[in-house]
Amino acid sequence: MIQSKIQIRLKMKFLLNFGEEVSGIVKEVTDDKSLPKQERKRLQNRKMHPTKAKKQKLVKLADKLYNLRDLSKETPVGWTVERVAEYRNWSSRVCSGLVGTNTLLENLIKTELESHGVEFSLPSNRIDKSHLVPKFRFA
Repeated sequence: MIQSKIQIRLKMKFLLNFGEEVSGIVKEVTDDKSLPKQERKRLQNRKMHPTKAKKQKLVKLADKLYNLRDLSKETPVGWTVERVAEYRNWSSRVCSGLVGTNTLLENLIKTELESHGVEFSLPSNRIDKSHLVPKFRFA
């Protein structure tokens, strides 16, 4: 696949800002958008196997949290209510496979999902409410 100059510039900027290690982790957990949706989902589940390194799991949790929060702010063009619900449910399943990685991120994801009626179960020893503070939104 031929990459555009913009894609190459973005990759270089990311590499310069975050270094090779983080860039490599992000590349590893990023979906290949050239594949059909179902295949991407299948591979995502495989990529997040429990044996994966903690750093990869942290990046995936942080990415899911960012995407879920972004989705709460603004629905992507062309997404139906059903598509949004499907994404939230899928995110819950993906993140369930990552429980045990980071209590703070897991609890933030739980709060975000449950605020939209999506269940995200955490073992009782993983529930931490001390971090729950009002969300600040910047204009």
